[in-house]
Amino acid sequence: MTFPSFATGEVLTAADMNAVGLWRITNCTVTSTGGTAATASNGVITFGSANTSVTVSNAFSADYVNYLILLNGGSAGGTDVARLTLGTTTTGYYDAGKARTYAGADVNISNNNVTGYWYAGETGANGLTGQIMLMGPQTATRTQFSTVITPPRTDAYWLSAGGYLNDATQYTSFKITFGTQAQTGGTIRVYGYRN
Repeated sequence: MTFPSFATGEVLTAADMNAVGLWRITNCTVTSTGGTAATASNGVITFGSANTSVTVSNAFSADYVNYLILLNGGSAGGTDVARLTLGTTTTGYYDAGKARTYAGADVNISNNNVTGYWYAGETGANGLTGQIMLMGPQTATRTQFSTVITPPRTDAYWLSAGGYLNDATQYTSFKITFGTQAQTGGTIRVYGYRN
């Protein structure tokens, strides 16, 4: 379907509206480790209590090429990285980023073929944060990744990072994992950009 062109006063049909926009993926299923189980309802994945990881299945399909994943809310006992893994792939993750602390210092990050994940978000006492873009996770190409992280704590930083996964696998699922902290509450939402 091609991108429609709208004119002033035109009546928009369902087909017109379905051809554009950002659509929440509502058929996701979820499994979690640690604490009480995470849940999925109408495309909103909600962490349980003290989850150390959450796997979201049926997230990517041929319906969309590019995706947005939003991490938000809840809390953890301390500051920790939210790590993103596609499927069960444990090698080939490349990313680099620039950050600036709220106090004004510059920070650089780089991961050259890191084992197991991208640095995709952060959690802490004031909540989980991450705005993740994935380009082509369900196509047989190298998936590209970018994220914006804005931790809600005074000693934090704003971070923008991007990279790719060095394989050509078609993925349908992803996993968010935490290091030493566990996530209680908060949500994951997955959106597909209409082709």
